[in-house]
Amino acid sequence: MKQKFLWPNITVFIILIFFILPVSGQADSTTSGQRERYVLDTNRPVKTFPIMRPDDLTIRKWQSRFERAPRAHIREKYHRRAHHRAKARTDQTGKVSSINLLGLLTYTPSENQGSCGDCWAWAGTRVMGIDLNTQQGSADNLSVQFINSCYGENACCGGWLSDVVDFYNGKLMAISAANTNASFQDSAFRCSYFGAFSRVSCENITTEANYPIQSISEATVHTTGISQAEAISNIKNVLNQGKAIWFAFFLPDNASWNSFYNFWNNQSENALWDSDNFCGQTWDTYEGGGHAVTLVGYDDSAADTDDHYWIALNSWGTTAGRPNGIFHVKMYINYNCTLRGLSSYPLGFQTLNIEWGVAQADPVDRTAPVVTAFSVPTVSKSLTVPVNVFTATDNMEVTGYMITASSAKPSSSAAGWSANAPTRYTFQSGTLGTKTLYAWAKDAAGNVSSYKSASLTLSMPDLIVSAVSNWSTTITASRRSFSITDTNKNQGNAAAPVSVTKYYLSTTPSRTANAILLGGTRSVKAIAVGKTSRGSAKVTVPQGIAKTVYYAIACADDNLVVNESSESNNCKASSRKITVKY
Repeated sequence: MKQKFLWPNITVFIILIFFILPVSGQADSTTSGQRERYVLDTNRPVKTFPIMRPDDLTIRKWQSRFERAPRAHIREKYHRRAHHRAKARTDQTGKVSSINLLGLLTYTPSENQGSCGDCWAWAGTRVMGIDLNTQQGSADNLSVQFINSCYGENACCGGWLSDVVDFYNGKLMAISAANTNASFQDSAFRCSYFGAFSRVSCENITTEANYPIQSISEATVHTTGISQAEAISNIKNVLNQGKAIWFAFFLPDNASWNSFYNFWNNQSENALWDSDNFCGQTWDTYEGGGHAVTLVGYDDSAADTDDHYWIALNSWGTTAGRPNGIFHVKMYINYNCTLRGLSSYPLGFQTLNIEWGVAQADPVDRTAPVVTAFSVPTVSKSLTVPVNVFTATDNMEVTGYMITASSAKPSSSAAGWSANAPTRYTFQSGTLGTKTLYAWAKDAAGNVSSYKSASLTLSMPDLIVSAVSNWSTTITASRRSFSITDTNKNQGNAAAPVSVTKYYLSTTPSRTANAILLGGTRSVKAIAVGKTSRGSAKVTVPQGIAKTVYYAIACADDNLVVNESSESNNCKASSRKITVKY
């Protein structure tokens, strides 16, 4: 029986599926310049991540399946060459020196398992995704949520590659994450044996569109009980076949996991993680644990073997130094590593043997468009912001485009969709500061894309009249002029240039269309952010207006020369009313 899954401050069992960097479209962070030195930092990390914490019985069960699985087939021709669909480089002798399967995987680097300990499902699903592309040329992001919702137990409590195999032998199909309710939605869930274990029920995931599986089984890459050179050769051979590898490792205690968290948080994709630092240590039943990632390639082109590495795709999103969501693992390590008290090897490599059927098309188009590019200027001095680029693609046709200021997905029937990509967006009056815009696309079937966002800063002045007063209260034929004093304030986030304040009489405390313009104005100097300008003007009431009581109103920037964030808050009425008697 599995123990409860814990995540901060406990050691994890890691299932890693590694992949190679340089990929088509991916930067190779290690081909030039000096390599970043690996730092063994066991201090408490700023951020921790979910890890699996199996009990000894579960570890023994996993290890038994690992040992009983057939060995991965080593093909002689792939000792020197790579599968034709893989991105590979060769040395001067024609032997493969680096390979990258990441280009065969459809994924988003920011994909994150959140607090759910289902790394094993992410890793296994990504091995399947690469295999689907290698064998059939189908590039699709397969659904991890399918396992979470339909596994029958709480996937957040951990699992093994054999659990992935058993699941798909029961379902005999894989599905796209684009299917209804098939995108990952359990990032807020944790391991619990009580209550709901998934946000999505299995029956609510559509499976009409699927990739049939005729058979699936795990195979163990032979790395233990043999030399280091043989172990490395076997791993390379499987990768050269165009097959990703599932790699599991245990770390013994909290200190070991703290060091791995700090490595992930603080170092770049250029640094190599060295698992040998933990070999021979004692397994702590309460602190030890594991995690799962995807091994998709290697690079041994450097002259120094200390710079040879495997490339691992994680499921913890991205960091500033890891824009691709990957890390590199030192290649020349001890593959016969052991931990005292652990009933299995702490390192284990496996892959999947899959026989795919003919994909079943969904009679209804359920594939959402993809916003491929969206950008706006980083700073705007106007509420109307130009759009630099907005493009989208769809398997059929993009029929609508929309830009919003909210990350909430609009419905396909919502107001605001346009047939062509908008070339500008206008913010509501009064908007200032750093804002984010979200670009969306839809198709004829009503599928709405995920958003692509762009941030900008609205830098504009906003003039108001913060105070106004007048001295005369009665206007007669012989005394039509009076003095009025006002204070202009700039409450925006950019300086206001020189402007003009004008004055009105109105029967209401706000300037309406019937307000009477008074003779006389006040020139206002430029006003810095948060500053004010106070001054007076002599104004004259025009002849022939109705004899009644009026409010005296001052309106800042009434010549409209200042491009403000709001043009509706410029006026203020004096508390002392004006009585016209002539």
